[in-house]
Amino acid sequence: MTTRRAFLEKWWLLPVAATAGAFGYMGWYATRVTLGKQKAGAPDFQAAPAQRIAPWRSCKTNGPT
Repeated sequence: MTTRRAFLEKWWLLPVAATAGAFGYMGWYATRVTLGKQKAGAPDFQAAPAQRIAPWRSCKTNGPT
């Protein structure tokens, strides 16, 4: 059975391991996102009917004059 003193001498391993794991995961994710895709994929445009937009006079900003 471990003593309280032995436990308290090793408690720091938990936050250190968690921090190292978090930074390791962030590094792996950044590498995968940055370097993982070799080339752009083909565009995937889909036909859709035209949509109406609001006229400038209905906007509360200063539109074209």
